[in-house]
Amino acid sequence: MSYNYVVTAHPSTAVTLALSGNFTSPDSVDLLMFKTNRFEVFTVCGNRLNLRQTVKLHARIAAATLFVAEGSEPLQASIQNVLQEVQCENKSCLAIATLKNEFLILEYADDQVRTIGKKIFGEYTTSFYSPMILIWDPAHYVFGLAFCEAKFRLIKWRRGGDNEITMNSFMISEDSIVDMTFLPCYEKPTIAMLHCDNFGRRIQTHVVDENQQELQEGPWKKDGVELEAVSILAIPPPELGVLVLSTESVIYLNEITGCHYVGPLNQYRAPYTSSVFVIEPRRFYMFGDVLGHIFLVTLNCVEDRCTGIDVECLFKASAPESICYLGNGLLFIGSRLGDSYLLNIMDDTNTINPDCVKVIEEFSNLGPIVDMLLVDLEYQEQKQIVVCTGHPGGGSLHVVSSGICVKELFQAKLPGVMALWALSYLTENSSNNLCLVSFMKHTKTLMFRENEIEEIEIAGIALDDRTHCAANVGDIKNNQIVQVTPGCVRLVDATSDGHLISFWEEESDDPINMAACNSSSGQIVIAIRNKLVYLVVSDDHLRETGSTCFDSEISCLDISFAPSGSSEIACVSLWVDICVLLIHLPTMTVLKKQRLDSEFMARSILLARLQDTLNLFVGMGDGNLIMYDVDERNCDLLNRWSVSVGRCPVSLKVFRSKIIETVQGSGVSTCKNANYIMVCSDRYSVVYANNDKLLFSSVNIRDVLCISPLNSEAYEQGCVFTNGEMLSFGVLDNVQRLHVRRVPLAEFPRRIAQQVETSTYGVITVRCDDGYGNKRYLNELEMTPASEMAFQQSKAAPNALELISSKNDFYSYKKISSFLIMDRNNFDVLYSYSFGTDEECCALTSCHLGHKKNPLYVVGTAFNIREGDCAIVVQGRLLVLEYNRQNSSKEGSLSLLCCNYVNGTPEAIIGYHRKLLVLVKENLCLYEFKEDEETSELIQLASYTSFVSLLFVKVRGDLIMCGDLQHSITILSHEDGSSEFNLIAKDYYPKWLTAIAFVNDREYLLADTFFNFCYCECSGKRPIPDGGELIKASGYFHLGEFVNCIERGWIVLQNFKALCKPLSPPMVYGTAEGSLGVVCQISEEHFKILDTLQKRIIRMLPSAGGLNHGRWRAFESCSTRHSVERFVDGDVIESFLTFPKDIVAKLFAEVARQLNLDDPSFLLSGAKVLEIAEDLSKIH
Repeated sequence: MSYNYVVTAHPSTAVTLALSGNFTSPDSVDLLMFKTNRFEVFTVCGNRLNLRQTVKLHARIAAATLFVAEGSEPLQASIQNVLQEVQCENKSCLAIATLKNEFLILEYADDQVRTIGKKIFGEYTTSFYSPMILIWDPAHYVFGLAFCEAKFRLIKWRRGGDNEITMNSFMISEDSIVDMTFLPCYEKPTIAMLHCDNFGRRIQTHVVDENQQELQEGPWKKDGVELEAVSILAIPPPELGVLVLSTESVIYLNEITGCHYVGPLNQYRAPYTSSVFVIEPRRFYMFGDVLGHIFLVTLNCVEDRCTGIDVECLFKASAPESICYLGNGLLFIGSRLGDSYLLNIMDDTNTINPDCVKVIEEFSNLGPIVDMLLVDLEYQEQKQIVVCTGHPGGGSLHVVSSGICVKELFQAKLPGVMALWALSYLTENSSNNLCLVSFMKHTKTLMFRENEIEEIEIAGIALDDRTHCAANVGDIKNNQIVQVTPGCVRLVDATSDGHLISFWEEESDDPINMAACNSSSGQIVIAIRNKLVYLVVSDDHLRETGSTCFDSEISCLDISFAPSGSSEIACVSLWVDICVLLIHLPTMTVLKKQRLDSEFMARSILLARLQDTLNLFVGMGDGNLIMYDVDERNCDLLNRWSVSVGRCPVSLKVFRSKIIETVQGSGVSTCKNANYIMVCSDRYSVVYANNDKLLFSSVNIRDVLCISPLNSEAYEQGCVFTNGEMLSFGVLDNVQRLHVRRVPLAEFPRRIAQQVETSTYGVITVRCDDGYGNKRYLNELEMTPASEMAFQQSKAAPNALELISSKNDFYSYKKISSFLIMDRNNFDVLYSYSFGTDEECCALTSCHLGHKKNPLYVVGTAFNIREGDCAIVVQGRLLVLEYNRQNSSKEGSLSLLCCNYVNGTPEAIIGYHRKLLVLVKENLCLYEFKEDEETSELIQLASYTSFVSLLFVKVRGDLIMCGDLQHSITILSHEDGSSEFNLIAKDYYPKWLTAIAFVNDREYLLADTFFNFCYCECSGKRPIPDGGELIKASGYFHLGEFVNCIERGWIVLQNFKALCKPLSPPMVYGTAEGSLGVVCQISEEHFKILDTLQKRIIRMLPSAGGLNHGRWRAFESCSTRHSVERFVDGDVIESFLTFPKDIVAKLFAEVARQLNLDDPSFLLSGAKVLEIAEDLSKIH
């Protein structure tokens, strides 16, 4: 039996809803941004948004609205023109309906969001297939909630008393509710509902009679509304009426007066996405479509009567989910399909001007993730993630990696460098402008200004010998340079002519082996074989203050830690007696001796305080890094911890940079300037602290011999480094767990594959061409599709079906598919292979086939034939392509080796033992690639049919896992020479799957359309004698997000203690909401510990809204309900780790005592529980 730990690595970024109002105070203008299970509260300050708070719920937010409660003055919106802000009489409250039928009322008070009302209005989820619609009637102080196809609830709540929420339920005779709105100026709550049935769409009004507990027929109805109508909005008095939005037009209806006006969308016939937002009541309204066009609707009114309607396309952005006007010309566009924007839409005359639209702030979105690839990084035990995100209106690739990135700015050829230091010389501040470079037998001094480097000579610097150490000492007015060579220690003037100020040399003939200097205090320690000498810069002189000898030679030393201005401790490690010594200065007495328990010598040592705890870091000759906590009272070295950081000797340096930490699960980041340790070996990494915990991240530089921090006026967080041949200057990224880099494509990447041999990615894309050529793009990078910027381009041969395809497309845009080949390092588009408008790319893989030495790309496409308003797939084809590239250049050739037709859409393609597995409709087909001197072809060897709609296929060794949209998974295998597949195992219980993955040969992880994870395993039972084993579910967990893909691999540098390391490499999942998460297997013992810890944390820290965690994480689908089982919610545990250490330690000790009482075999301590929790937090 397996147990799992689930945690969010990157929180959801898709904006599912946005609201504006006066939530935080009566006179504020606030924006509430909803992202799956949390919302962020921003306040408008000038033309910026300031984040006030992030609220995370134990629920998926399905609908929300702002309202002014009964007992207060209603919200009055008085806007004389588009420039004026909304003036609010009273502060608004927030009503939220969750996916699992919970209704909350929240308000902002005392700088926090508190719950003032809660009610569960249904035992089980009923809104998986029909969205919840929540509306507010300010005249009657009631909510309307539609939460399944034929159910409507009237909700009442009044402030004061027990804050009880009352609900009345009504059944509706009509079919599915598309949208609804309360109509103003009626004595009783009156609702206009837009319905959809088999005969089309229509509007029906209803009057709510609370006395009779029924919905009565309303004052009017409208049949035969446009087929694609999707939204309805009430117009306030005196005009009244409603706006109806569809894909072809915006319609104004007033059945009382009989007015009916249509604003055509002309060529913009794309599906509508966002809710209509009121910019100015009775006049201006705004909405958007799936391609990102933003429209302004203007009602022309004369004497309180609507006389016409105008619709104008303003500009093109991301496909909007919500549009909010914030006053003063500020417009927020929230998108779940792309980035969100805060815009200024007005010109200097305070009128809406599409030519003057300016992006003020951009909110990046990683979703929807439709495919992803875990790519091995050279010399790293981790992978970076390349994800495909977007929609047919536009998209991009995002590269997600952990650690920090070094951006190289310029370089100069300088072979033979062994060490270097960035120094200050002749400057009025502490910025670095000099690089002292040491070679085997000489030294150079290089002055740099921006991108120019000039070699200079400084009188006091010894250039005819190598340098062991160099540093600035003193203040700005008395800046000096210390240089330590094998023969002496030199103190050099750095404020005038660079003359030699003071000089020290050893009386014996033994050379200086190494040295360390504390720049802030002017303290120096040098090693001469087994002798340690302590020097101090005092009154412009080098004074020897103490010395001592050891039994063996010194291997490394450090004096950098100076908490009170000067260092009182020097750290020394010895060659033969492999140990660490802490030496008191200036008495030179040994405070502590600690053996390192290693066969290899220490090569670097560093004492540093990264946060609260003082730590000793020891870099070993075998590539291990040993760390200790230092007890400052008696210098004891505690909590030894060893991590492998490479295979070569380790050196350590202190850098200072901005460290960004994301509050677990909230999406909120904090930024601070702090020190971190650069760990240098054959691969580079950094050690930094968060909540007094040491964390590791990788660095993207390779083949670097030495590196030094560089603090110059031109480059903040700079560095200078060398690979032995080139001297390079660069800039260090901020330190954070995950970096996200966007590669804009201006088209939708559906699938991605990689070829290590050609150092390329293959990407299939789809873009929509609306034929209009709107040039008002928010982002210039989105203007030209990547397929049109390729270094080389060609077109696929047309299919005969294209000649008979209908030209009367329902929508005015056409879909254009392309196969792109991109450079694996810089993402340049090397080749574009485009297809006809009726052929759409669906599947892609890269694999070895037949006897071909080189890997091949295989692209699966489908042909669409239009019949009326529908597109029918009648045929597909498989194209086997070979890309040849020479020496990583941009030039290459793409050859079509063969083309095979299939009877349907190839949903997925994957390599299998140099053959090809293809999913077509309900069939799994196995093809073999045959090639001779003249022709190449794919020959079908076997097929398997026992499915409804195959969508997924995964391979592990000889095993094949097929995922069906409705009929769960089937495990197959194939033997060479056989024309049939062998059934290994099958899940006979229906599951609506969205992603599948092998955990091992007998255990599987599944994700379904109901936002659940299901853990399955082979039971060993065979319900049918000739059939396979029965697969049964053994673990259940409600994630609350729509998982599209699951891949296996590490995304961070592994630095676990042996006790707490996961049982197998974790699985990384990507969701439509833009989040990345990790699922890893843990032992039964760790599961019991973490499950107990999770329950204790939940009791101690209740969720916002008072929502039940068990209800939130309970597995639920249309036919199955199950409490969470064999899964631990890592978000709960890791959010608690950010609390103060004393609170964390106390709770963990209580958990340990409880576990020891329940099972005496545990023998746990609070420290061990904390160690397990902290180690598991390092899997992402």
